[in-house]
Amino acid sequence: MSLKARWVGWVAAVLLAGGSAELARAQEPSAGAMAGVKVNADKLDYDRNTDIVRAEGNVLIGRDDMELRAEAVTINRRTSIAEATGSVRLKRADLQWEGDHLTYNLETREMKTDKFNAAFPPYHVWAEAGAKGTGMTYTLNRATFTTCKEPRESLHYHLWASELTVVPDSYLEARHVVTYAGPVPVFYLPWMKRSLEEDAIGVEIQPGYQSHMGAYLLTGWTYKFTNWFSATTMLDYRSLRGYAGGEELDWKTPGGQGKAHAYFLNDIGVDDSHNNYPEFRMPEESRYRLRLKQSEQFGDGWSAVGEMNALSDEFVLEDFYRRDYRNSPEPMNYLLVGQTRDETAMSLLGKWRMDDFYSTVSRLPEARHEFFLTPLYDSGYYYQGYNDAVYLLKQPAEYQNGEDISLLRIDSRQFVNYPTHAGIFQFVPRAGVRATWYSKTQDEVLWSRGGAISNTLADGTVVTTNGIIETVISKEGGAMLRPLFEVGSEASFKAFRDWASGDAGSLVRYRHIAEPYADYTLRPNLLDQSTNDFYQIDEVDAYGSEHSFQLGMRNAIQFKRDGKLYELIDADLYSTYFMESQTDEEGIGPLHLKLESRPSDQVYLRTDADYNIQDREIEVWNVRGQFAPHSMWRLIGEYRYRLDQSSLASSTIRYIPSEEWQFSLYCRYNIDDSRVEEHSYNVERVLDCMGFRFGVSAEPAYTQANGQKRDADYNVHVELWLTAFPGR
Repeated sequence: MSLKARWVGWVAAVLLAGGSAELARAQEPSAGAMAGVKVNADKLDYDRNTDIVRAEGNVLIGRDDMELRAEAVTINRRTSIAEATGSVRLKRADLQWEGDHLTYNLETREMKTDKFNAAFPPYHVWAEAGAKGTGMTYTLNRATFTTCKEPRESLHYHLWASELTVVPDSYLEARHVVTYAGPVPVFYLPWMKRSLEEDAIGVEIQPGYQSHMGAYLLTGWTYKFTNWFSATTMLDYRSLRGYAGGEELDWKTPGGQGKAHAYFLNDIGVDDSHNNYPEFRMPEESRYRLRLKQSEQFGDGWSAVGEMNALSDEFVLEDFYRRDYRNSPEPMNYLLVGQTRDETAMSLLGKWRMDDFYSTVSRLPEARHEFFLTPLYDSGYYYQGYNDAVYLLKQPAEYQNGEDISLLRIDSRQFVNYPTHAGIFQFVPRAGVRATWYSKTQDEVLWSRGGAISNTLADGTVVTTNGIIETVISKEGGAMLRPLFEVGSEASFKAFRDWASGDAGSLVRYRHIAEPYADYTLRPNLLDQSTNDFYQIDEVDAYGSEHSFQLGMRNAIQFKRDGKLYELIDADLYSTYFMESQTDEEGIGPLHLKLESRPSDQVYLRTDADYNIQDREIEVWNVRGQFAPHSMWRLIGEYRYRLDQSSLASSTIRYIPSEEWQFSLYCRYNIDDSRVEEHSYNVERVLDCMGFRFGVSAEPAYTQANGQKRDADYNVHVELWLTAFPGR
């Protein structure tokens, strides 16, 4: 700044602050009205008679958090009103404004202008005229506003309002609003109001077309009322299924979070034959989904988590919530309250059925108290066990044959371990008892009767003979205790080998860890009880006598690169030989493999498999891997195999060349049927204020195992959201 400008600014500050005693006596308002105002300018004139200051050339006026810049400013000290012209810029904590002319009260902060150009984050606003009173409210006429950062003539989208009211950092309210996509008007609202708080509004719009839904428009509007509570309104239309809508509430508590979801449909296309519903299980037109979730953490290790789901029919998830359906085809209803400490845990679980079209095992309730591996003073012995009591209710779906089964079961397992070693060998012998009491059991009765038995020969001839038809009938039995005593021991040792590879500047250190182990179990059937004596509801009921020997080997190869530890391989391979077992075939059991590999930040692989040694066939094989050779590329693959059930492979390829563009491809292939089950393609483009996602997916037609044909399903959609207001 020149010496002249500094001198003029100092003189102006003295004049505006009432530095002259004679002038102070002559002016009408008190000297304090202009206190703290500072002026810098290339030229400054002061008229004592009119009490008016005129500043020209690079004018800068400052007071507290206010900064006013212009080519020329006239200040009336008696009224505190400043008239600014030429490249005017006003900056305050709540406002950034630009224009050619401004009338501004330095004391009350009232303002008036014929042209208005200001930033009210996240919006930028242009208006033909604007004014501000003594409060915090701005009133603008014929206003254009947007979250885009582009020049006004090239905005991706904007809204125009005949009148716009803005309260900075709070809300804006508009009347007669027209929404524009580029220069094209697309929507009209007579009134709207939006919060200016961060993430207060989330907008998602998804138009598209799907074979079984027709043309559709899905919208979601999220409102953040507070830092801990928000709501989303869903308004949807599908040309073949009708209108739908709902509300979702999200909240946070001091120790957790929750969600409530309600969605209702008037499904006008429910009876369309292309939907392939079973004739005797056809849904009604009025369909819905209700969901409530809550998790909470309390003091002293207490926690609670619960979920409730109510559905109009068994197909509503598959039709309208395809992703949720694949993750959990039958949603649960439960409440779990528990406490976990260093050595113990206790819990109370309630699980029940809300909809009778699902088969469910209810627990009403289940109480459990568990002791983790705990030292018994200084004896060297360790105790581990639990006590579990549950009232079970097994109910088949309403369309299935079967009867309800209800019973009380008390299960207790009490064991003592004694870890010891001999040289490099570690031994952990154990002994204990597991006792299970049932309030009712089942008796099997062999019922025989005479009758005709028909057999079909190879040439198609049917031969009928008289014989005895035997039928096994189960009936309810009395209470029974199943005590099982067990002794056994684990044995293992670890071996290590270290080595290095590479030059001195890129030396990589490796470690190989080998751990062979064995586990011997003897659990005799002292009372000659059979698992058929008990209702088979879960894994507890399948537990029985056993005499076995398990042998396994853990191998891990680790290495360090740039100070970070990686796993070249971490594998566990084991099998069990059953001398006697109530639940497994005698002889050598399946060979189990669990393997993980993470040789770099770009590569990850995990697999588990079960191989039947006796039948020489793979029973289960799961593989999941990820390969990211570059920050722009990512390949995710998965393979799942179940003997005589399914063999599926899926892959996802993502290409992200920049922050603005993203491409993805997904495919799922049924190897058993040699057919593509689904394939989809997505392109995402993020502009400075808007995001677009275009997607195409297809599920080709096929014939189910029951002979029913499933029609092809195609889906084309576009998703639109505002980057300033991200959706859910």
